[in-house]
Amino acid sequence: MKSKIRKIVAFAVFVKTPILSPLKTRLAKSIGKKSAQDFYHLSLQKIQSELKTLQEQETGFDIDCFWAIAEPSNSLHNIYWKTFPHIYQNQECLGARMSGVYNGLIHDGYDKVILIGSDSPQLTSLDYFNWCQIENNDQSVTIGPTKDGGFYCFVGGHKINKNIWTNVIYSQSDTTKNFVSELRAAGYSPNFLPEHFDVDEVDDLKELNEYYSSQQKNYLLAIEKKLLQFTQAVLKPSVTQ
Repeated sequence: MKSKIRKIVAFAVFVKTPILSPLKTRLAKSIGKKSAQDFYHLSLQKIQSELKTLQEQETGFDIDCFWAIAEPSNSLHNIYWKTFPHIYQNQECLGARMSGVYNGLIHDGYDKVILIGSDSPQLTSLDYFNWCQIENNDQSVTIGPTKDGGFYCFVGGHKINKNIWTNVIYSQSDTTKNFVSELRAAGYSPNFLPEHFDVDEVDDLKELNEYYSSQQKNYLLAIEKKLLQFTQAVLKPSVTQ
């Protein structure tokens, strides 16, 4: 924890550890287990790079980043998750896991807690910085919806009761809709970020390919070029038709 002179923000990236947990299982059905794992590693590299860039910039915030690990404590965690401190999700349903990580960091004194997944590599340090600037009062939260009905980030600055998180069924086309209904029923006022996509299916991988293909190649980061090359290789010949 850092000085309270400036607002302190915590980013928690929800991750699973290779070998210990299956990775990107829906994507693996279309492109194979190894390719799905390769995407997972590249996506994490991109997210890690953007978060480190954010921490190195003068943003006006003190920013701490954490890996929120799905499995119980294991020696492999010290091998795979070196860049940021790691915290553990509890071993309950996804809603309870998010509640535990979020409310735990609020309890630790963070002014703002931002939960993100591991499969939206197109987001940048500028996006992350903009989320830090969101002003949430005691009754407001901010959600970044995905095209498939879920959400790619959650931003808040106060405790939210566990039952609000656990009353929702996740990985459904109406997850965000139902989460918003639970929040509103409890008196919260959700605000929304622009809609994005996360990579769960092969069609999402095609969208990632289209996104990076539309960018000027000279301005792509090295890891972005690797992601573009990966999508081109995995989707070939469909992306060249």
